[in-house]
Amino acid sequence: DVRTPSALFESLRQIDVGTPVFIQGDWVGRFSSSVELVLRDAQLRSASDEDRLLSRLQGSWYSVSDPGDQFTVKGSGRQNRYNSTLTSMEYLSVMPYCGEFDTEGPYLFAWDSQGGTGLCYVIREVSDIELVLTYLPRGTELRYRRLE
Repeated sequence: DVRTPSALFESLRQIDVGTPVFIQGDWVGRFSSSVELVLRDAQLRSASDEDRLLSRLQGSWYSVSDPGDQFTVKGSGRQNRYNSTLTSMEYLSVMPYCGEFDTEGPYLFAWDSQGGTGLCYVIREVSDIELVLTYLPRGTELRYRRLE
C-alpha cells in the first residue's frame, strides 16, 4: 500500500542482498508467522562481527555425511533441498546467544516460518570450503562443504 514511501522501497532495491541495514518503522499487524511493518526509514549500517560471519555463510553447501542434503544461503535466507528437491525455507540470524545457550557462541539460529520452529547451532568453523556446526541441544556435529 502507500503507507511506506515508494522512494524508500526503491532505495532498498538498490542495496545488495545481505548488506546490513538499520530500519525504522511502525508495527501495524501481526499474523501467525510474520508482522506487518510500515517503513519510515532505512539506513546502511556498519557490519558487526555477526554480519561478517553471515556473509561468510553465503553460497551453496552440501553435507559431508549425506551429499543429497544441501542448502543455499542468500542474505538471511536458507533454502534447503534434498536430492535437488526444494524442502524448507529458513531465515537465519547469527547471534552471541541462542535461547538458553550463551557460552559457546557464536550461534546460528534458523527459523522455519512455515513450521513455526527454530533451531540453534554453534558455529564451529566457516572457511572458504568447510562449515562445521554443532546442533543444540544434542551436540551433534554437522559438517558441510561448499558446492561452489
